[in-house]
Amino acid sequence: AGGRHVIVIDRSASMSATDEKGPGERPISRLDKAKEQAIALIDSLGEPGLFSARPADSAMVIVFDTQADVRQTFTADKGALKRAVESIEPVDTSTSLKQAVQLIAANAQKLMFEDATTGKLYERPAESVGTIHIFSDGRIPDAGEVAFGPEDRVEFEPAGAADSVNVGITSLRSSRGYDNPDQLSIFVGLESTDRAERQVDVELA
Repeated sequence: AGGRHVIVIDRSASMSATDEKGPGERPISRLDKAKEQAIALIDSLGEPGLFSARPADSAMVIVFDTQADVRQTFTADKGALKRAVESIEPVDTSTSLKQAVQLIAANAQKLMFEDATTGKLYERPAESVGTIHIFSDGRIPDAGEVAFGPEDRVEFEPAGAADSVNVGITSLRSSRGYDNPDQLSIFVGLESTDRAERQVDVELA
């Protein structure tokens, strides 16, 4: 049978950090690097056998931040897979892997078998969904809370330098004073992944 691959790409805020290198050593974002690696994976997928009945490898594309979305269902069409990857844009949100794992599990192959005595059909436990490739910088707070299928093979494709520090605005809200509606207060949340204390300038326009 042809191989099955699940391409899972992190597009959360930290993936916008530009500590990766592109052509000519120019800085590029972690997301751009992840997309570049994912497209290389798609190019490497097996083609149909010329002198055998072996089918082509197939893959699907899932993008995640705090939510997850299937950008392309399982297909052997490399053009469709590449377009799905290229369409991914960064978002300014945090990261959660839970929904992505749920989508992966939902796409595992379901098999039925017939009871020879009663003739009834029963669903067998789902088989492996395939090889799961997670393209991320690893800044995933709930990574330890998710579980993949026992038969699944998971490959982590890192983006960004492991010792890079992220400092960024992670929340923003406004509210008017209860006693003075003309007074508007702006609340900004700033987070740093650095273990040492840092001082930074924050500009709000």
